[in-house]
Amino acid sequence: MGKKLVKVLGFSAKESQFVVKSKDFSLTLNNEVGFVTSKPSSSVEFLLANLAGSIHAVGKAVAKEQQLNLRSIQLEISGEIEASKWEASEKRGDVGFKTVHVVIKPTSSASIVALKKWMDSVKNRCPVYANMNKSTAVILTLVKEYDVVNVA
Repeated sequence: MGKKLVKVLGFSAKESQFVVKSKDFSLTLNNEVGFVTSKPSSSVEFLLANLAGSIHAVGKAVAKEQQLNLRSIQLEISGEIEASKWEASEKRGDVGFKTVHVVIKPTSSASIVALKKWMDSVKNRCPVYANMNKSTAVILTLVKEYDVVNVA
């Protein structure tokens, strides 16, 4: 059985905007209003976009509570499904991911320890993550980029 990998990329566009893009569509969220600039080619892309938007919204709220200087968040999300089940599942609307990988790249001056605490809080409070994690292994990875000049 072959596997199919579905990917979306989410990123902060402006202070109150979040954009999610995939191979075939783009979605812009602004103050809880969504603007789809092109239609998603599949429901699984939309499910991953929903996860990205939820992590972003919860992440911004948690950062504010923890007084983290969080300038932006980038999310790279990929989900693996069985290719043989792809078409039949799409028609029924019950596509099941084998695994979902989320790479979180916050832009912040906070330490990696503070960002790890932030990410753990986001995991505990994100409703879409909690629902998806019940039936699918959702793996979160935190990536912190450093300014080469200031790294010891």
